Amino acid sequence: MLGAVGYPDSALAQEVVARVRRDLPTMADDVTARMFSEIPFYRAGGAGTATEVGARLLINLEAGLRSLLTGEHLPSAPAETGRLRARQDAPLADVLCAYRLGYQAMSTAVVAVGAEPPAVPAPVVIGLMQAVFRNHSLDADAMIEGYRTEADYLLSQRERERAALVDVLVSDDAGMATLLDVARALRLPLEGAFLAIATVSDRGQDPMPRVVSALAAIDVTMVWRVRYDTAVGVLSLRNPARADAALQVLRRHAGGPVGVSPVFGSLRRTAWALDLAELVRDGLPGRPVVDQFENSPLNMLVLGGRDAARSTANTVLGDLLEVTEETQQTLMHTLQVWVSAAGSASDTAERLHCHPNTVRKRLRRLEELTGRNLSEPGGIAELVAACHAWAQLRR
Repeated sequence: MLGAVGYPDSALAQEVVARVRRDLPTMADDVTARMFSEIPFYRAGGAGTATEVGARLLINLEAGLRSLLTGEHLPSAPAETGRLRARQDAPLADVLCAYRLGYQAMSTAVVAVGAEPPAVPAPVVIGLMQAVFRNHSLDADAMIEGYRTEADYLLSQRERERAALVDVLVSDDAGMATLLDVARALRLPLEGAFLAIATVSDRGQDPMPRVVSALAAIDVTMVWRVRYDTAVGVLSLRNPARADAALQVLRRHAGGPVGVSPVFGSLRRTAWALDLAELVRDGLPGRPVVDQFENSPLNMLVLGGRDAARSTANTVLGDLLEVTEETQQTLMHTLQVWVSAAGSASDTAERLHCHPNTVRKRLRRLEELTGRNLSEPGGIAELVAACHAWAQLRR
């Protein structure tokens, strides 16, 4: 009944709707033409052909006209349209714009028909216009709900698929054909400049939720896999010169310790690079800090035989491993700086901001604890190698 929507004269309202319905196919054609002219998604063919869109629009307009007379609103049609457009990756704003054009045409037709002789009293036209606005709002709400429900489902599905692809990428047993398929699906080049990163997560929570978009802003692509207690990823730099900028972004967004591999040139080495990133991560304190594996020949030699390197480090360092970790780090760092300073206690002291005698005292303590003589090349070589091994494998 018309009273359900407050029309003052049901017969006149029915007459207005009947007149609008006669021109409904033309209205649908005009609105479809505007959609394909004014809305980018439709113009690009994302919603299908004009014939397909026009047919669906005609059905929706007919349902809208019926609702003007009954006051009933059925959300199923706009909800299905929302789900369909989400599956087609349509921008929500474009779909809302299409609804606006349809209801704009309907309201224009109601006013125009109401003004034709014999003119319909203004209260009747106003009542119909109120119903048009009401239906527009309800249809838009139903469409948005359908769109968001489907978009959430698709996002979850794509994230699961993407996570599975990243798992294949970081495994060390993926064949070349599989790797090609994975790279194509993740939109990564097979060869280029890459970084692997490893960090921690808290019960599957993303530890760096905004890092992907921040890296995209500097033209670095990141694929990401969050597990229950860890998170791993691969950065495609395209150019090795972007590594420093990428590290700066990671430092701004780090939520915990982040280990980073050296730059590597082929996705086939992802598992190897991730191993280095995890090694660095496991040696970092629990606070947010980003550290990169140093791509030095000695470090690579250590990693080539980890068990032997760990055993050798324990043997060479001896009692040094029994003192506090702070003392260990101080003595090892002093040795590293002293070697880089070509054995000059004065230069070492200047770099460490201490007195040369302090440097000499630390070196003597290191000799006492390890039983190695730093005046002998062999003793220096053994201690340097052992310290490198311990620094990389201490966890």
